[in-house]
Amino acid sequence: EVEPTEEGELWAPDVFKLAVRDDHQLLGYIYCDFFIRQDKPYQDCHFTIRGGRQRHDGSYQDPVVVLMLNLPGPGWRTPTLLSPSSLDNLFHEMGHAMHSMLGRTKYQHVTGTRCSTDFAEVPSTLMEYFASDPRVLTRINKHYKTGEKLPHDVI
Repeated sequence: EVEPTEEGELWAPDVFKLAVRDDHQLLGYIYCDFFIRQDKPYQDCHFTIRGGRQRHDGSYQDPVVVLMLNLPGPGWRTPTLLSPSSLDNLFHEMGHAMHSMLGRTKYQHVTGTRCSTDFAEVPSTLMEYFASDPRVLTRINKHYKTGEKLPHDVI
C-alpha cells in the first residue's frame, strides 16, 4: 500500500513509498522512483538503503529499498504507457525489491540481493516470466482511454 511520507523524506515529487506487509506484519518499504528527470542516473535498478537484519533484542530491522526506473512521465493527455521491455524491467527490478523484503536474515550484509550474483538474479528472473505470462497480462492490461482489455490472441 502507498504509505504517507514526512516532509523531506522524498528526493523528488513523483517518488512514492510502498509499505510491504504480509497478513501479520510490516516487511519493509520500497521507494518507487519510476520517472525520468534531469540529473537522475539513466539506469533501471534496485538498491538498498537499509538492509534487513535481526537485532540483538530479537526484533527485526525492516529493509528499506529503492526501485528506480527511467520511464517517460505521464503527459497532459496520456498516462505513462509501458512497452513490453519496460514491463519486463519493472517486473525484474521488483523481483530484486521483493527479494530484499522477503529474505529474513540475521546479518544485513547478506540480506536480499547481497548474496552470490547467480542467486541474486533468481527472484528477478522469475518475475520476468510473470511479465510475459498471459494469465498475468490479462489481469493488468487495459486501454488507457476505453478501459477495454487486449484480446487474448494479442496477448
